Amino acid sequence: MFPKSSSPGICRKSSSLPWRGDWPFGYLDESGNQLGFDIDVARYLAKALFADTGERLELLPVTSGSRISFLYSRWIDVIIASMTITEDQKRVLDLSDPYFLSGSMIIAPRESSINGNSDPRVRRPP
Repeated sequence: MFPKSSSPGICRKSSSLPWRGDWPFGYLDESGNQLGFDIDVARYLAKALFADTGERLELLPVTSGSRISFLYSRWIDVIIASMTITEDQKRVLDLSDPYFLSGSMIIAPRESSINGNSDPRVRRPP
């Protein structure tokens, strides 16, 4: 499942930090420590796979635009992050089952006259 590491015995996991704090998935606390759900998953996997107690897991900051190329260049060994899966990604990546499911929704004040995502007043990304 994981590519052969360029640093045997060390699992290098990508994180979207520090450029984009993605609370509660990955963020820096006031002391600069990496915290969050994805960080916890990475630590759990390192402990389960390598009996790691903290010294073998290296959390590396990457952007969402660079993480796949970093994986293929072997700069990182695994991506543990929120990610929208595309058909192109399915063809080139070995994807796990999702460990967290989320969805997009429209949120408006209760008294709003917006009737859902088909309402022409709903803004859509360019």
